[in-house]
Amino acid sequence: MLIILQLQRCTNFFQYLCILLFVFCFSCAQATTPITDESLLQLGNQFQKTRKPSQTRSDDLLWQGKKHQLMQQIAQQLDLQFFNCSSIESLLGTADTQVAIQSLGEVNWTSQSPNQQQYQQSKLLAYYWRQQHDMLIVACSEQQTALTGWRYLWE
Repeated sequence: MLIILQLQRCTNFFQYLCILLFVFCFSCAQATTPITDESLLQLGNQFQKTRKPSQTRSDDLLWQGKKHQLMQQIAQQLDLQFFNCSSIESLLGTADTQVAIQSLGEVNWTSQSPNQQQYQQSKLLAYYWRQQHDMLIVACSEQQTALTGWRYLWE
């Protein structure tokens, strides 16, 4: 009888240990990858300032204007490094919208065109350059950034 009680305690302890390990691993997988690149952090701060209507000037919205160039620099940096969605939103702020795959339309991807599997595993975060007309798309998951691209309406 004593042996059975000891085995039950071991089994309960083992189950408890497995649950703790699972919770720990899951929380680590969801953790934000910290962005430590100082130049990227500065670009992110500048971008967040341009998102405030009081900070936006009409020349910022021009093709190759200040905001457009800033967003291009950010896209280039994000293509060179890997960050998850939480880190992207920490850097750039909450996305203006999250685009559904079906309504994505034509995107000029900065590196390579994603395949259907990459789309399905990613969130498509949209950051407006000129309101809803033109936007930077960041395809990311909680594991890493997949791609960045531009959607233009060519107006």
